[in-house]
Amino acid sequence: VKHLSALKKLEKLDLSVKMSDEEAKALAVGLQHPECLQKLLIWNCAITDTGCTAIAEAFVNMKSLKQLDLRSNKISFSGANSLAAHVSYLDCLEILNLSNNNIS
Repeated sequence: VKHLSALKKLEKLDLSVKMSDEEAKALAVGLQHPECLQKLLIWNCAITDTGCTAIAEAFVNMKSLKQLDLRSNKISFSGANSLAAHVSYLDCLEILNLSNNNIS
């Protein structure tokens, strides 16, 4: 994950693996400098509010992101609030999927 930032031309990242909070934080660090990332699909990874917040904080640098799929994780109200606080950085976002989480 730490070398992900070297992939500046990456357009799509599709992950469906169980991830700890620390791994989600490492992923967020790796997403600090994507120039072309358009689709970020992190589904069924057991991401909690902590991991979700770390990923949301990386939105500042994701100017080209069009699709964000965080379905089937363990995100609750706290993580959703963090996403809401940072989603304004995603100028190109067209699709946001948070289905099958713990948001009520």
